[in-house]
Amino acid sequence: MTTADIAFADRGAGRPAVVLTHGAGVDHSMFDAQAASLDRRGVRVILWDMRGHGRSALADGTRFTAADALGDLGALLVECGVDAPVLVGHSLGGNLVQAFARKHPERVGGVIVLDSAWNTGPLSGLERLALRLAAPVLSLIPESALPRLMARASAESPEAIARAEAAFARMPKPVFLEGWGLLPARPEGNPL
Repeated sequence: MTTADIAFADRGAGRPAVVLTHGAGVDHSMFDAQAASLDRRGVRVILWDMRGHGRSALADGTRFTAADALGDLGALLVECGVDAPVLVGHSLGGNLVQAFARKHPERVGGVIVLDSAWNTGPLSGLERLALRLAAPVLSLIPESALPRLMARASAESPEAIARAEAAFARMPKPVFLEGWGLLPARPEGNPL
């Protein structure tokens, strides 16, 4: 595992602790409204940016890998001193929290998955094909058009679309495509 500086915020001291993990191409800010609501209710909220996303940069010459993402989540829990949190993950973040819970069930109090593939479930041939083709098809879209396209596919309200577009625009296209490449097109060969 390569080391990285992971940006995170640890707010509150209540229970349960909830760790919010964003999807590919966006950052922790996608959970701002949910984090504020949980915070008002006295829930401890931990937001973080996966490496290569938001304020968590990739080191020069390194790539975004599933093993590193899993290690980063584990290190985050240790750094925050969190035992058995509820892990919430959206899209790629949902794949990540499922994989973490499978690998470390004793370290997880619950898992909530939003808009993500079921990592251990069977995929149809069409689903496997769609996942295999996603990154190559997205690579054909001009970098200038990709943030707007992904934002419109990810959000509905004008405000949410604008926030998502800003987050997607901060991520270099190659890093975004690497994240898509980690989706479980072949569950038996992919750690996520």
